[in-house]
Amino acid sequence: MGTEDKILDYKEFINKVLIDGVDKMIAQGFEYYAFVIICQGIEVLGSFYDSEEIDKYGESKTRFKAGLKNLFKNSFYKQNQDFLFKQLRGNMIHKLRPGKEIILTSHNISKTPLEYHLKKDEEGRRILVIEQFFEDFKGACAKLLTKIELDKDNLDKDKQDVNYLNIFEKNIDNQNVILSGDTEYHTSEKLEDEE
Repeated sequence: MGTEDKILDYKEFINKVLIDGVDKMIAQGFEYYAFVIICQGIEVLGSFYDSEEIDKYGESKTRFKAGLKNLFKNSFYKQNQDFLFKQLRGNMIHKLRPGKEIILTSHNISKTPLEYHLKKDEEGRRILVIEQFFEDFKGACAKLLTKIELDKDNLDKDKQDVNYLNIFEKNIDNQNVILSGDTEYHTSEKLEDEE
């Protein structure tokens, strides 16, 4: 394989994992799962607005809401943070299905018009069209990266220095495999210590 160890910083993580990864999921027909990753991604973006450790538990709601409030352009996201946390994020992360007040769809596969995004159906459920949701999310990612570059919003400096993901090659049972993991320590060294 011949890959070198690579550590993704926050910019690479946002661009390669959150944007490129979700884009590939949608293009390959895995739009349902893309909703889950976007929800998690909103939390990652929102984490730049607090000074807690990136790994601190119990910050999901605060971070999700901060991501929506500070980075999403459409006012619906800002005005419906609690609704989206409860009906979308919470249900998708914990039950892998939306709450009863939200329905998920796509333009590419289900042929739902993009303009239906965030509108209500005849039963009063909020419609989320993945392609438009993803465009809104990409805009939020771009806005965060710009704010960091311009040093706006008093964003957490420590998170800007954190390495987000370690990608490395390891020989396991005479087979080279590529692994990824936390960057708190060099993951491949830890594997050797545990063997």
